[in-house]
Amino acid sequence: MPSESIPADESLPFIRKLAYGVAYIGNLSLSQIALGGAVTFFYNTKMGLSPYYTGLAWLIFAIWNAINDPLIGIIEDRTKSRWGRRIPYLRFGAPFYAISFVMVWFPLFTQTELGLFFSFLVNLFIFDTLYSMIGLITYGLPAEMVVTAKARSNLIMVGAFISAIGSVIGLVLPMILLTVDESSALNPVFRPSMIILAVFSMGCLIWASFYIKENQYAQREDALPFFKSITETVKNTPFLIFEGANFFFTIAQTIIFTGLYYFNAFVLDIGGLKSSIPLVLIYGFSLVFTLVWNKLNQRYGLKKVFMVALLLCIVSGTIAYFIAQSFYPALFVLIIFGIGYGGVSLNQVAINADVIDYDELQTSKRRETTYSGMNALITKPAISIANALFLFIIELFGYPHNIDEIPNYVATTSVKTGIMIGFTLIPALVFLIAFLFMLFYPLDGNEWKKKKQYVQEIHQRKEIEYLEILRKEQESSLRG
Repeated sequence: MPSESIPADESLPFIRKLAYGVAYIGNLSLSQIALGGAVTFFYNTKMGLSPYYTGLAWLIFAIWNAINDPLIGIIEDRTKSRWGRRIPYLRFGAPFYAISFVMVWFPLFTQTELGLFFSFLVNLFIFDTLYSMIGLITYGLPAEMVVTAKARSNLIMVGAFISAIGSVIGLVLPMILLTVDESSALNPVFRPSMIILAVFSMGCLIWASFYIKENQYAQREDALPFFKSITETVKNTPFLIFEGANFFFTIAQTIIFTGLYYFNAFVLDIGGLKSSIPLVLIYGFSLVFTLVWNKLNQRYGLKKVFMVALLLCIVSGTIAYFIAQSFYPALFVLIIFGIGYGGVSLNQVAINADVIDYDELQTSKRRETTYSGMNALITKPAISIANALFLFIIELFGYPHNIDEIPNYVATTSVKTGIMIGFTLIPALVFLIAFLFMLFYPLDGNEWKKKKQYVQEIHQRKEIEYLEILRKEQESSLRG
């Protein structure tokens, strides 16, 4: 039973919260571009790779995603070093992560479509492997750094505010540079900007690695055997239910941020700096309303708030199809989506952390990156499916096979309809499926709060035991 003496509140020094946010900047600034709408638009519209081959690359890539993330997650949980389990990957992996990002924008074989297809595919494979190494850690950090729902929401909220500038720059910059010219020509500033962004993100990850807190005692615990680690994860019912919701949320989110490039360029007919306004509104309102969602979390719990936020996303997508084909109505529905997106994003990480706490009650082990890896096993293929699905829909409605051959292309009514269906109605439907999954999510209410209090007690006991071991080891070395 939980001890009544365990405090309900936790606090972290601001420098650790800052480090978490900066690490998130380093991770998201690159991954949101290289695994999102920018890379699809770059290869399809600027490099001339057809929607068919672009979508096929994403689908083949999904197979690799299903293999590498669980493996890397388990390896990271089993890592033992003088820096800890997480720090070495952030500190020493950051340069390789940055290099792999730069490679994405310099395909080696561009003379033929097949060569460009293989360049795209190989670059996805390499970048994603390095992203997994970094991203599994940053995604699982809230579960490791704090325990209570309030502390986690606060950490994630602070991290969201700190990382917002880097994330928005990372998203807005390619949006502007890839759409400033209506032709298929690539802006000469684009590639140097991506190199600068890679260096900036590398610096963020390395700096953050010196201030992030991780549970040192967990490194001394015997890890679960490899296959048992997988089976114990699959037996976690709350995890499976949440991942069902997370899978469909990821599909919808990816379609929206990929589709936004096509929506701006071919439906709203805007480019350059003006094309950044929808993106800034989404992230701006998402960020501002994070404060509101955080307050609601403390009153109503993660599950209920997550579901309300999903409802806003459903409503925005449904309305958008009917009114968002002109600039100002589009901004209105994107604001609604941004508000909902902020609540889903905030609670997505916090709910994942609860799932990890539940696992600790079953296995007595802390397995943050194992769960991050298994989460990625499910959600990263969703990214591939989303990109391929959107490209399939717009090609079905007449989007040209190779836009590179059509300078200054203007979309037909049919193509605009396809983009609107893919960009609005499909995500709304997929958000609805995610909402239905969350109806069955069990980690909610007072009983779960008591169990989380017990988890906090376990952590405090392990920390005390760890410090006692260190004291005895130090005394032994002094006597020796």
